[in-house]
Parts: sequence; structure tokens; C-alpha cells
Amino acid sequence: VTGVNFGIDQRPSRTDKTAASQVNPGGTTTVQTPSLAGTDLEDGTKGTGSWFIISTIPTNAILYYNGVAKSAGDTIKNYDSTLLRVDPTFNGTGTVSFTFTSLDSAKVADASPNTITIPFTSLTIAGTVFDDRGGLTDNPINGTGLGNPSTTQLYANLVNVATGNVVNVATVAAATGIYTISDSVNASTAYRIVISTTQGTIGSAAPSAALPTNWVNVGEQYGTNNSAGSGIESGTSNGTILVTTGTTSNVTGVDFGVDQRPEGIDKTAASQVNPGGTTTVQTPSLAATDLEDGTKGQGSWFIISSIPTNGILYYNGVALAAGDTIKNYDSTLLRIDPTFNGSGTVTFTFTSLDSAKVADASPNTITIPFTSLTIAGTVFDDR
Repeated sequence: VTGVNFGIDQRPSRTDKTAASQVNPGGTTTVQTPSLAGTDLEDGTKGTGSWFIISTIPTNAILYYNGVAKSAGDTIKNYDSTLLRVDPTFNGTGTVSFTFTSLDSAKVADASPNTITIPFTSLTIAGTVFDDRGGLTDNPINGTGLGNPSTTQLYANLVNVATGNVVNVATVAAATGIYTISDSVNASTAYRIVISTTQGTIGSAAPSAALPTNWVNVGEQYGTNNSAGSGIESGTSNGTILVTTGTTSNVTGVDFGVDQRPEGIDKTAASQVNPGGTTTVQTPSLAATDLEDGTKGQGSWFIISSIPTNGILYYNGVALAAGDTIKNYDSTLLRIDPTFNGSGTVTFTFTSLDSAKVADASPNTITIPFTSLTIAGTVFDDR
């Protein structure tokens, strides 16, 4: 008896693979997986054109083949490595893994699944909050780094533009003003950085940009990755910057300028005799204090907020109106002519400006009291 034959086959053997670490692409962008592979005694290397079974799918990503999402147990026939791609469903750093089983020409499976591992990293977005005494008057955002103006902590909130939700928050360093957001930053994604006294909650709507009382935003600049100011969302400094990440490069120089408002000083002149006619007298000198500039006075800028109702206010011989700005102030040139006779009080208000042209929160008052002379004598029955 001949031809009593039996067929045996050696199972293909496993090949685990780990991809090189890469930046999380963000959104619904997919990346190609490492190629599935195996070795087989009868067939040699298993790869393109072979059959593979997807044993398990990722728990934190969607696995696609030729644009179709795959499920555990699906068989890929005539495999093409360029068509198997993965979309991570998390932000920033993390690892995606799935398993597969190779089949040989006899459709015999590997004894156990093989693992594909794909690590993803996060980009970083970094910048500085400056106490910027010049604001945009000297163009670049600069000055002294400051993360806790008036001892109030600032936070850099990373907001996904598409969802409007916070994805990460960095504390701005108190002493240097530097912040670094080093997780949850995907490639090719639009973000908004919001500087605020409020620490946002991840997954919730973004907080409003906010600074402590008497502090204002004076400029934003998207440093080395963009031209100055092009990340600003409006023509007015508002404590937010739009940043769209690239594919591989970290983003730096996302800078903010803040400034403390000056504080004007109310003054009352010593009482003096009303000069009468069109004679003018010098007013008390306008003055203010400022965190960045120190004392504001000679050479500073002031706005005349309101003029007297009973006098004419002159600067360098020209009558002033409410809203007029005095540039490079000289105290000897600001004078008042009371338009009444005798006793009375003249008042006007002014607002101080600092070097960044930020105004005091409210006007300050100059008060000038005038008295009347007396003429006295006696009528005598002079015999």
C-alpha cells in the first residue's frame, strides 16, 4: 500500500515591533503603523501580500485599514503595509498598542499574537509674561519676567480652539514669568493661550483672560515661530494668543506684556489771593507714582480729564479743553485764571499716563482756593 500521505506545517513565528517615538498628530490625523511581519519555514518572510488577523485593537486609538476602522478578529487579506494606520484618541504623550496574528499559505496561525507598540510624545509651548514698562510703544514685548503681579498667581491656560475647552494649564513662574506647557500639545493643532488669574479646569470651557486689579495687558507676541503680533486675535491687547503647532517643532516665544496702572496724586494748593483780571497763577504740579516708572511728573504725559467751571486752564499760554493730552509735561507752563472775583475755589481733574501709555484707573483732582483782599477804613466826624 503506497500514497498514504500526511501534511504537516510549521506555524509562522512572531515578530513584535516598536515604532520610533513621534509627535502626537492630534485631531483625526492618522499615522502609519510599523509593518506587520512574520517568518515562516515554508514561506519565508511574511509581510506584503500575506494574511494577518487583528487580534486586539488599541484602547486609546482607532485602527484603520484602507480607511475602514478595524475590530478585534478582523482578517486583513493581501496585506499592504501603507494602508494600516492608527489615530490616537488622546492628547500629547501616550502609547498605542495592538496585537496581530500572522497566517501562512496554509492559513495556519502563529501560536500567539504579536504586539505592535507606537509611542507618541507631546510638543511644548513656552513663553514669558513680562512686566513691560514700554508696552508696544517700543515694539517688542520685553521687560522683567513676572508671574505674580501684586502677589496674585497667573496661569497659562492651553485651550483647544476646535472645542473651546482647556487641555492643560501651566503655572507662570513667579520670579521669572516663564511658563512651559509640556503635555497634551499635539502636532498641527490650533490652540489659544489664555493668561489668567484663574486656573482652568481640564475638559471645561476656557476661563476669561484676567489680571489683578490695576493691571492691564499691553501686548502679545508669538516669538520665533511667527512675526511679532500675528498671533494676536484683535487689535487690542487682550491676554490671549493663537498658536498653531507644526508637525515636529516645539513652539517658543509666546510672550505676553502686562503693566500696572499709574496712580495719580490729588493736590490742594495753599490758599492765595485772587489775582483778578486775566492774571494767571501756576497750578500745583501734576504727579503720580508708577511701579515701572517710579514718580511721574516732569517730562511725563497727562490727560486733562475735566476743566474748571470758574476758571480758564492754560498750558504754555493755550487754553485747554477736557480730553487734551499734555506731552512732556513742564509744571511751570500749567496755569489757571479764575474767572470770578474774590474768594472761591477752582478745581480740575487729570489722568496720568505711564511709559506704555496706560492710564490711571480714575482721574485725580487739583484744588486751588482763592481768597479776597479787604479794604477797610473809618469815616470820621472830623471837627
